[in-house]
Amino acid sequence: MLFRPFYLVLSIVLLSMPGLASAQSNNLYAENLIWKAGESNVLKICLDNSEVVNGIQFDMSLPEGFSVDDTAEVIKNNARIGRMTITFKETNKNQYRFLVYSFSGDAVKGQQGVIFSVPLKADDAVVKGTYSIAFSKASLSCVRVVPDTGCRIDDFKSFIELK
Repeated sequence: MLFRPFYLVLSIVLLSMPGLASAQSNNLYAENLIWKAGESNVLKICLDNSEVVNGIQFDMSLPEGFSVDDTAEVIKNNARIGRMTITFKETNKNQYRFLVYSFSGDAVKGQQGVIFSVPLKADDAVVKGTYSIAFSKASLSCVRVVPDTGCRIDDFKSFIELK
């Protein structure tokens, strides 16, 4: 019976530790866009996280006729990723890889909402309609007490409605 109080105390301690009592969830996504042909717009990249995230990577595939506007800068949400660095590169036609990182160990602040916005443009030849933006190979670098596979992110899509 000496072990019973020990297990009770151990259970209380383990249940009170974040990340051990419940499953962690992280959701990286992009808001859908509605815009008029010939105009530029920004795609908001969002993260809802229950863990400390200090790195993000994903690939984005734009439909034919759409591209990242290289005359404009990616807009950081300083309230969430203030000192972190965002970099991206076109890896193939209409395909881009994005990285968000910090050499000083900074992490994403807060747990919900926009982390940055990507300026997009549509060619004049793009016709009105609904287009899909595919996101793949997304991963997060998470700080955690117990290692597991909860920091993976599923592929996701966003849509552009061009009017």
